Amino acid sequence: MKTALLVIDYINGIINGSCKDYVSRHPIVKHTNELIAHCRQKNIPIYFMRLAFDKNYTGLPKYSNGFNAIKQNNLFQIGNSDAEFISELDIKADDIVINKTAASPFHSIGLADALRSKNTERLIFAGVATDNAINIGVREAHDNGYYTIIAQDACGASSDEFHYWSIELLKKIANEILTVDALIQKL
Repeated sequence: MKTALLVIDYINGIINGSCKDYVSRHPIVKHTNELIAHCRQKNIPIYFMRLAFDKNYTGLPKYSNGFNAIKQNNLFQIGNSDAEFISELDIKADDIVINKTAASPFHSIGLADALRSKNTERLIFAGVATDNAINIGVREAHDNGYYTIIAQDACGASSDEFHYWSIELLKKIANEILTVDALIQKL
């Protein structure tokens, strides 16, 4: 089964913002980098997804209070530091970066086409926040016919409670929820 890894929202404005406390207590960046290294070794495509808008906020969900607050505060614009990947993330200059304009990784230009062009059937999710982009992304992937795997210890949220309950709810949807170590053994 052709597989791809989605590394979602490991950007300054989220990792050092709403998820800062969680990230300081859990080694999710370390686990994500281990997964990235293994996927590179196995030639599994990796898509680095980030919340990032052009100066006009094209694609912003029109009636979303949260996203409209982002626009009002000029946050997550391409070129701003809050939309840049954190320096600790193992991303290279030639890696594939896809900008998304909502919580879902499928609310982007290029991801669906890239997955189709490679006949991808299985998606691995790593990123933040578990209760937001991961939750929505896994659900949409499921509805679009993908086999879904969540790298549980490569995901995080704004609190332990939000992460825990998101994982519990996703047990009904995701095909597998594994630690990075278990996932590496399986790939």
